[in-house]
Amino acid sequence: MTPLFLLKYIRTGLLHSRYGFVVSKKVSKKATERNKAKRRLRDIVRTSPQIAMQGYDVVFVVKKEIVAASFDVIKKTARDALEKALSSPRP
Repeated sequence: MTPLFLLKYIRTGLLHSRYGFVVSKKVSKKATERNKAKRRLRDIVRTSPQIAMQGYDVVFVVKKEIVAASFDVIKKTARDALEKALSSPRP
């Protein structure tokens, strides 16, 4: 859990990983802000092959604080959360 999002993941055994992004209206009433948060997270996952979790389903549940956060802060937080998840294997 981070101040910007909650990261949930489960091992699937597939050769690739699947990512999902949940941004509710509680985060922002404006669709443009919700879409911006999803675009930013998708870009971080896409451009970070060194932290790609192979064989997992990963869901980012976004919190309100992400709307005011800069891209660099979101990027660092997401990478740190994914690296931490990789280092502690889960059944």
